[in-house]
Amino acid sequence: MKNNNIFKLVIAIFVSELAGIIGSIFTTPSIDGWYRGLIKPALNPPAWVFAPVWTTLFVFMGIAAFLVWSSYTKVTDRQKKKGIKIALILFGIQLVLNILWSVIFFGLHIPGVAFIEIIFLWLAILVTIVAFAKISKLAGWFLVPYIFWVSFAGYLNYSIWHINAGVSMDSEQVATKGVVENFGNDQIEGAITNYLLTQKHFSWKTRENSHNFCVIENLKPEKELFPLYLWSYCGEYIIEDNELKTISGSSGPVKIDYPNELSFYDLNKFSYEAPGDGSNYAEDIRRIFPEDIWQHIFDFDRENIIKRIKSIAFTNISSWALIKQAINNCEVERVWQTHDRTVKAELKNGEELSAVEPVIDDIINIVEAIEFKCGKILMGTE
Repeated sequence: MKNNNIFKLVIAIFVSELAGIIGSIFTTPSIDGWYRGLIKPALNPPAWVFAPVWTTLFVFMGIAAFLVWSSYTKVTDRQKKKGIKIALILFGIQLVLNILWSVIFFGLHIPGVAFIEIIFLWLAILVTIVAFAKISKLAGWFLVPYIFWVSFAGYLNYSIWHINAGVSMDSEQVATKGVVENFGNDQIEGAITNYLLTQKHFSWKTRENSHNFCVIENLKPEKELFPLYLWSYCGEYIIEDNELKTISGSSGPVKIDYPNELSFYDLNKFSYEAPGDGSNYAEDIRRIFPEDIWQHIFDFDRENIIKRIKSIAFTNISSWALIKQAINNCEVERVWQTHDRTVKAELKNGEELSAVEPVIDDIINIVEAIEFKCGKILMGTE
């Protein structure tokens, strides 16, 4: 190969890789942050796969561009030279679109717009392949792995956009135990919701793979000592076809009592009284609850509490899936489990994931099952 051709090859590969480097400026900061927090489809590869694949593809793209560029001096026909120039311009356009996709998806965190953009990128690559193949069939073939990978990336982009469409900033910021703003004491609230989850009157399972959550709203916020008068909403949920579905649930007012202990709440010492259904409901309300909240109970608007529990359910089920995925990918350094089913997983990169396990000790079984593949994962319980 002549020195001039070597120079052209190096330049062509450098320009292609430069597009990847520019794109990585937007990609790298999001990989261990925003991107890791997304729910991903089953076919999504581990994050470390993307860098070597893209590096290889950019090399192939550079070789293809070189083959077309180097043929410019070999032809004398003016029309063919014009075709080469157009082909290289198309190549440059698709490189710009490639960078733009990274900006939109990873930089701006807008998967929906990125999916539309990747369609234009795919079309630009196809047109470039056709233009390159007319000049050099080998150059066209060097771009085939690229368009296949972008097709796969388009599938991942669409799936991530569709799956995560229901996750808003508000839902990501909801505490895993369902803290209600008007309650005032996270410890008491966490204990009460965990207690309700143990009572068949409020919470039950009809499917093995379902998740149960309870939220409460204080009907008498100024009252700080037991008994407390609450509205409880407990539901059984799954994520199916990328959507949160309610399997079963209960909603209604409840009086919660507990002996006067302030430091630790034993679930076995809680007691409750709730109105019956049907004709006894109104009578029970007047018997169980103080008069000043009767009308509040009869007029209670469930819309906000339903939105809150669905947000909590979606966030936790999604986070639980991320924890299991991280364990399966051998990305977890240690796991911490508390008595209220809260699980925290510390990843090897320092990030922490938190969720509520469906059943107590599920995390232990998952960790033990994967140790043959990933080695010992530190485990702590409370």
